[in-house]
Amino acid sequence: MTSASDAAPETGRDGGASLPGGLGAGLRRWLAGCARVLAWSPRARLRSRGWLDESTGLCNAEGFLPMADQRLARMRRDGQRLSLLVIDFADLLEVREIYGRQVSRAVLVRIVSKLRQCARAGGFVARTGPAQFALLLPGCNQEQALQCVHRVLGSPTRVEFEHRGEEIVLVPDVLAQVVSPEATSVQRVHLGLLERIRNYRLYETRRRRYLQRERERHSKPMSL
Repeated sequence: MTSASDAAPETGRDGGASLPGGLGAGLRRWLAGCARVLAWSPRARLRSRGWLDESTGLCNAEGFLPMADQRLARMRRDGQRLSLLVIDFADLLEVREIYGRQVSRAVLVRIVSKLRQCARAGGFVARTGPAQFALLLPGCNQEQALQCVHRVLGSPTRVEFEHRGEEIVLVPDVLAQVVSPEATSVQRVHLGLLERIRNYRLYETRRRRYLQRERERHSKPMSL
């Protein structure tokens, strides 16, 4: 014989069936735990500190050095090498001017996806400028760090994107350097790589201007 309580399930406040008391309480605790985990996901932690780049979900420029220095301290403790790469997509700014914001946004998503692939083996990537990124790779010397990037971005490095049958190709400047085991911060290495990129850009600008002047000089018609 079954009692009335055995025959009918418990009902909740909304009239629907509810779980037995013990099981329901356990489920509620489990859901609450999941909510806490989600609330303190890497993205949420970055946002709580003001270090989240909302456009990409990456760490932003303000949070890069604190996060990078934490990684450096951990690598130094473990006796591992740490390489820093600066990857600069100057072409991304031109893409926005030529194709508009929507296409530029789609290209940015493609770039971030590629850089996440480079960092998936314990690495860390941050957006340090509108078209500039920093990538930390543990356990790599300079050559190995560059090889890791080349495996994802190719050699020469590039990111390809198709828009209405037209192929957009971005070729970034990529520089890498091993952070000294004695260093307490990656800041000096980062600033040094940025300076090298600026100097290279300046050299390329001067070289192009010189070549343009030479072409113009030799293409002028001879006087009669």
